[in-house]
Amino acid sequence: MWIVLPAGHWLAGRETVALGDLAGERWVHGCLATGDMLHHYAAMAGFEVQTACRGTDYVFAQSLVRAGVGVSMIPQVALTADQGGLATVPIAPPCPSRYVGIVTAVRRIRPLAAALARALHETVAGLPLAAA
Repeated sequence: MWIVLPAGHWLAGRETVALGDLAGERWVHGCLATGDMLHHYAAMAGFEVQTACRGTDYVFAQSLVRAGVGVSMIPQVALTADQGGLATVPIAPPCPSRYVGIVTAVRRIRPLAAALARALHETVAGLPLAAA
């Protein structure tokens, strides 16, 4: 998960950002499940989330951040290619994460399942790791 900030935000140049550093910020939710996760981790960091907007579209959420409505927590896979006006910073631990797994039959892996496993492996192998 990454924090998306307006480009001029005081935390924009950091290597990582602790959620507690964002305690006074207004938040834009791009997905309801991510919002729930944010509330959980914010409570662990000792603050209550001030929500400016809730939605179901990460691209729209990033547009709102660009416009200065607030900051957002967005999975890396949903970050927009056009980062103009935005800064993205990985969250310092403890941070939310998502796990993707595949379960297959032991005896025979079907070609489609094998292709999916290869594609997932190749995709994640090329992603930069957030700070641990």
